[in-house]
Amino acid sequence: MGSRITTKYIAETFVTIVFIYLTMAGTFFYTTNRYAQNDQRERLSRNIEMLAGTALRLFEPGEDMEETQSTIDMLSTGIDSTVLLASPEGEILFTSSDFQLQGGATIPASIMAQAITDGYDGTGALPGIAGERRLVLGRPVIDATGQVVGCVFLAARPEAASKLVDKLTRVFSLSVYAVMSLTLVVVYVMVRRMSTPLRSMSAAARRFGQGDFDVRVAVTGDDEVAELAVAFNNMAESLARTEEMRRGFIANVSHDLKTPMTIISGFIDGILDGTIPPEESPKYLHLVSDEVRRLSRLVTTLLDLAKLESDEVEFKTGPFDLCETIRQVLISFEKVIGERGLSLDLSLDCDEITAKGDPDAIYRVIYNIIDNAIKFTPQGGEIAITMQKREKMAVCTIKNTGAGIPKDELPKLFYRFYKADQSRSLDRRGSGLGLYIAKSIIDRHGGTITAESEPGKYAAFIFTLPLAPPPRKNLIADIKKDKDGKEKEPREGRGKEGRGKDTSGKTPKDRDKEDEHV
Repeated sequence: MGSRITTKYIAETFVTIVFIYLTMAGTFFYTTNRYAQNDQRERLSRNIEMLAGTALRLFEPGEDMEETQSTIDMLSTGIDSTVLLASPEGEILFTSSDFQLQGGATIPASIMAQAITDGYDGTGALPGIAGERRLVLGRPVIDATGQVVGCVFLAARPEAASKLVDKLTRVFSLSVYAVMSLTLVVVYVMVRRMSTPLRSMSAAARRFGQGDFDVRVAVTGDDEVAELAVAFNNMAESLARTEEMRRGFIANVSHDLKTPMTIISGFIDGILDGTIPPEESPKYLHLVSDEVRRLSRLVTTLLDLAKLESDEVEFKTGPFDLCETIRQVLISFEKVIGERGLSLDLSLDCDEITAKGDPDAIYRVIYNIIDNAIKFTPQGGEIAITMQKREKMAVCTIKNTGAGIPKDELPKLFYRFYKADQSRSLDRRGSGLGLYIAKSIIDRHGGTITAESEPGKYAAFIFTLPLAPPPRKNLIADIKKDKDGKEKEPREGRGKEGRGKDTSGKTPKDRDKEDEHV
C-alpha cells in the first residue's frame, strides 16, 4: 500500500509541477519576446534617427561608392542591423553586405510614401527584396533646402532578437530542471514520511484480522495523520476491551451452563440408576427444576440483549408512578432483606412521582440495581434509596454500604459482559449483562445512569427519567362493565394497584423469577 500511495502522490505532484511550469514557461516566453521586440524597436528607432541626420553626405553626387559601401558596412556592424539607402523613387542605392537582394532592387511605392511622409515602422518582409520576416524602420534624408534626397532603412537581423530569448530560455530551462528535480526529491521524502503511519496502520489492521489485539500505532506530531493514528489506537483499545469482555463472557457463560447441566445430569442419572432412593426423588427434582430455571434466565437475558442491540424492543411508554414501582420492587426483596439483617432507608420527595416510560422495563432496571445492592451489602449493612424531582427529570439514587467499587472500574461497569466481582465470590449467577441492559433501557427512555463509589464505604447508582404529568387516577381505578354485566379487566399500565403484563406476555411474578441478576 505504501508504495502505491507514494507513487500516486509523486505522480500527482509531478503532473501539477509540470502544469505550473508549463504555464510559467508560456508566460515567460511571451513576456520575453515582447520585451526583446520592444527593446529592439527602441534601439532601431534611436539608431535610425541618428543615421537619418548624418547620412546626407552619402547621397551627395560624386561620392566614392567603395567608401560609401565601407561606411554603410561599418554602420551596420556598429548598430547590429541591416542598412539600406534608397532614392525617393524607391530604388535601392546601397545595402550593407549582409543583405541579399531578391529580384528587383526597388522598395514598394507605398512603403516609400509612408517613409517619406511620417516614417515607416513595420514588421514583415520587404516585398521583392527580403524574404525573411524582420522589424523594418524607414526615415527620410532631407538636405539643407528641405528637399528629400532619399530614405534610409534599418532592418533588424533575425538572429539579433533571438539571441536574448535563447539566452534567457537556457537559463530558465536549467532553473526549471533544477527546481523540478529538487521538488520531486522533497515531495518523495515528505510523502514517504506521511505514508509511514498509514503503512503502520495497514500492518496493524492485518494483525488485528489475525487476532492480535495488542499492536498499536506510534503517534508522532499533531497533524491529521497523527489524529488518525490516535483514533486508530482508540479503536484498537475498544476492540481489545471488547475481545477481553467477550472471552470473559464466554468463560462465564460456559461456567453458568456447565454447572447446572452437571447438576441436572447427575441428579437425573442418580434417579434413573437408583442411586437416589425413590422417596428422595422429589427433593432432587426440585433442585433440577431450579437449575432449569437458572438456564432459562440466562437464555432470556441473552435474547433480551440481542433484541436491545438490534432495536427490536418496542417500549410502551406512558405516565406511571415511579415511587410505586420502587415500593413493589422492595416488597419482592422483603424476605431476603430481613434474612440478611439489612436496614433500609427510603426517602421520597413526595408519595407519587410520575415519570414517562415503559413501567415494566423500568421495573427491571430498578430490580437489577437493588438486587446488586443487596448482593454486595455485608450482613447488617444499609441500603438507602432516595427519589427526587430536579427540573424536568426524576432522579433516583440507590446506595449501599460495603466494599464499594474501585475508581478505575467505575467506567467499565456498563460495558457488556463486565463483572466487577471477577472472583465470582459474591456473584455466582450474574453474566455481566444486567447493568449494560439497564443502561440501554435508560438511554432509550431519554435518561442517564451513572455510578459513584468510595472504596471501603459505599457504592451508589443514580439514574434519571423524564417527568410526565400525573395520570388521572380514575382511568386506572375505574372498572367498566360490559353488556352482560361482567367487569372488564383494568387497562394495562402500572398504578398503585399493581403492574400489568410486559411485552413478553409474562406476569410480574414470572418476570421476577426470570429477571437477570448482575
